[in-house]
Amino acid sequence: MKKIKKIKTSLCLLALSVSTAYAGGFENARLDTSFMYDEGNLVSFGSVRKDFTVNGDNFGTTSSLIGDRNASNLSARYEVNDQLSFGLTSYDSGAIHINYQGVGGATVNGVDVNTLGPKVDLTSKSVALLGRYRFDESVSAIGGIRYDKFSVKNADIFKIANFLASSGTTSGVAPNVGSGTDVVPVAAIAYEIPDIALRAELLYQGKSLVNLESDCVMPTCAASPTDKSFGGLANYLTLNFQTGIAEDTLILASIHKGKWSDSQLSVRDSELSGAGQDGPTSAFEDSTEFSVGLARRLNDSLAVSVSYNWEKAGDGTTGSLFTVNDGYKGVTLGVRYTVEDLELSVGYNHTKLGDVTYSNAVLGSNRLEGNDVRAIGAKATLRF
Repeated sequence: MKKIKKIKTSLCLLALSVSTAYAGGFENARLDTSFMYDEGNLVSFGSVRKDFTVNGDNFGTTSSLIGDRNASNLSARYEVNDQLSFGLTSYDSGAIHINYQGVGGATVNGVDVNTLGPKVDLTSKSVALLGRYRFDESVSAIGGIRYDKFSVKNADIFKIANFLASSGTTSGVAPNVGSGTDVVPVAAIAYEIPDIALRAELLYQGKSLVNLESDCVMPTCAASPTDKSFGGLANYLTLNFQTGIAEDTLILASIHKGKWSDSQLSVRDSELSGAGQDGPTSAFEDSTEFSVGLARRLNDSLAVSVSYNWEKAGDGTTGSLFTVNDGYKGVTLGVRYTVEDLELSVGYNHTKLGDVTYSNAVLGSNRLEGNDVRAIGAKATLRF
């Protein structure tokens, strides 16, 4: 059997998974372990810019409800010997930039959502320390930990929440919410057939949970109470697969599952509806994202790739203002150019967001359709 020349799978897909579906959580970028299967020592840096166009027919009529965001990644790998290697990667793992205020909208049943709607800015940054051990040419395992840090700049959700829960009360300002950290396990097992560039990896990441101090800002709060808000990243299980199908040609695929129904966000305020907010603020659902791609090396310096990524749609309705789409479909194009020990990659992604209708007995409905996300990214890898 003719041996298929190895193609480095980091070449030009650039981890441009959009991960926008608030119905399925707030993942901004995935943990990328592909550099751990590379050879020798390396350091890489990548950055992606995501531009959102998310409008509704009643809320968000003049500007996007979702703010633009960045996702960067810095990775390094050190090879001890043929069997053992270590890696460190830092990336922007989660983000919510949602704003109903000042983006246009109708007054429904006396409620001006353009003034009272939620405004949230939450980010999480993660650092993963990984070690890989090769048992033989075919089987290897990765183990490590992931450190997550969560920060909240805006958590203005109680004006609209008070109106819905307290028969028209709209007073109160946004609470101050602190930051928090957590450490979770990471583990992977991989099977490889080098002659055909085949690799199947099953990657597990534990669920993180942070408690964030928040102050109470409702007019009837007791003196200086302190409540606990909470949130975190979901439990993830990912299957990554690649195999050569011809010389210098790879097919790549992945299935990425997030257990978001167990990872809701909650911002506490003691006097909401008189008894405090006991349930979650969000209404995240479990998500399963799919991707399939083709990578082709044209010569020793130039390689190209194309991939299709999607998440299946549900019933197309929601009762949460945080849900702005129902599934998605996207295409990513990439190019990699190699100059001696330096690899430069660029990529572009266009994702169409699935249509969804928000419905509430007081606020009425908001139809979000025809929305999309455009992302452009670049990555540089230096081997030494």
